[in-house]
Amino acid sequence: MTKVDTMKGDLSKLHLRPDEKTPVKRRRRSIGGIVSTIVGLALVAGLATVYYLSRNQRLKRPETTPAARLDKRIGTLQAPGRPTVKSVKEVAAGGYVEAKCSAVLLPGRDGVIAAVHVTLGQRVKKGDLLLELDTRRASAEVAMAMAELAQAKARLDVVRSGARKEELAEVRAELEAAKVDWQRQKRELERLEKLAPSGAVAIVKVEQASFNTQNALARVKSIQAREQLLQKGSRKEEIQAAQAEVERAQAALRLSKACLDLSYLRAPFDGVVVRIDLEPGEVVSLMSGQGARSGIEIADIAELRVKVDIPERRIGLVSMGATAEVVVDALEEIRLQGVVVDIAPTAKRQSNTVEVAVRIVNPPPLLRPNMSARVAIKAKD
Repeated sequence: MTKVDTMKGDLSKLHLRPDEKTPVKRRRRSIGGIVSTIVGLALVAGLATVYYLSRNQRLKRPETTPAARLDKRIGTLQAPGRPTVKSVKEVAAGGYVEAKCSAVLLPGRDGVIAAVHVTLGQRVKKGDLLLELDTRRASAEVAMAMAELAQAKARLDVVRSGARKEELAEVRAELEAAKVDWQRQKRELERLEKLAPSGAVAIVKVEQASFNTQNALARVKSIQAREQLLQKGSRKEEIQAAQAEVERAQAALRLSKACLDLSYLRAPFDGVVVRIDLEPGEVVSLMSGQGARSGIEIADIAELRVKVDIPERRIGLVSMGATAEVVVDALEEIRLQGVVVDIAPTAKRQSNTVEVAVRIVNPPPLLRPNMSARVAIKAKD
């Protein structure tokens, strides 16, 4: 027997039967399960430890709540027989310096600006002329109204004194002239109405022609009434009609004078010109909402205020007449004294704040409206 055959025989003796292999495999599976169980228990224990530590950490830091942070910012006040009560020494907020009274002014009617009589920063008195519009048309309307009044008075005198043949002839001639003018105005109106649909003329011209035609017709009727009065002679009713015509002319004169007066823009109170957004030659139109964007703004800087928004939860700490310290960013080295002079009756929904006005006591000359400022109001006890 060779050496190789001997080795093969020895190796065949090392083979295991199936019943001898089973216990080994079972022992391997049991060890793997134990390891998995231990790892799982370790993970669970670790997670429990982390949760316990984090929970204890939160319990140890109650000052992180909003109420605790608020308590930390304010001082404490001991009340006999009661727990510690929190108190606030001052309420701080930021805002802007404003004049007590300010206004953006425009003329009282539409027109073209003829001249601006003030400059930026100029001090003005109540009634000073700030601006004027082109008054040529308004002055002509006043002159026309004065002439109509004189004419109405003359007619009243004629009615009262009675008519003569010469006067009757004169009225008839005037009536004929008025009818001719009315026919002319009527033809012009018809011509413009035909051209208007094609866009050849502006609608404004059509409206003006219609107005002129109506005026001409009214004049014809007025002269006809006068002629009838002259023919019938003076009666009580005729005198009353003439008097009514005089009163109408007087009202028209007052209206035209008022329109002329609206051409002049005057200062409604003493103040300083802080803004000028109008220039000569510019057209002013009240219907376009121009006043919200441009005009002449004057401000009464004799009294300056700082308006601030106080959170509504702290408005109970602010009282009328409370003292305050004002620091203007442009004048940081100066500490100004202030007094609460106004607390808004309503709160602002968007910001949940209440507007408070603090008047600056003895404002320095360098202080100007719209400067940013910080206010510290002494809290109510």
